[in-house]
Amino acid sequence: MLDRWLRPLIARPLDLLASLLAKTGLPPAALTWLGLGVGLSTLPLMAQHHYQAALACILLNRLLDGLDGALARRLQRTSPYGAWLDIVCDMLFYGAVVLGMALALPDHAFYSALLLFGFLGTSSSLLAAAALFKPTDERGLYFAPGLVEGSETLLFFVAFCLMPYIYPTLALVFATLCFVTVLIRMLSLSRKPPSPL
Repeated sequence: MLDRWLRPLIARPLDLLASLLAKTGLPPAALTWLGLGVGLSTLPLMAQHHYQAALACILLNRLLDGLDGALARRLQRTSPYGAWLDIVCDMLFYGAVVLGMALALPDHAFYSALLLFGFLGTSSSLLAAAALFKPTDERGLYFAPGLVEGSETLLFFVAFCLMPYIYPTLALVFATLCFVTVLIRMLSLSRKPPSPL
């Protein structure tokens, strides 16, 4: 929901960084893989209650996630594979954060399971639409509307690290928003289906 307003604000800084990286010859996929490695490291960090270090990895992962696409566009090397790899790495990162919280707070593992259930709904509704409908933006995919997108996910992940003592409440709210997002997508696509591929 917030992505449509925040993306234009961060586009220029990302483009500036991408222009500098373009001079190094670094391929965009290298940033994607690096971002995945950084993102997956949040799992053991959270499991051991190193929330500040996990937060740093979360923020760095999101930076790299934005940079790989900006670099690909700068180098005119965008591709369906790149868009696919980006989303797969995002989903693995999201799962790692929640699994890390489940290991850190085993007494509240139900809330982590509930949140992963919500992620299944949002990711499947997103990817199914992306596979069937024409792309709508420079990322090369159709992105179905919803309450929970990248910006909201980042905000909740930051909150997990800063306030782990209220994790059950945060996870419950987040999961509820995920379920509402799935419902919104179901209703939106049934009422006005986008153009098919």
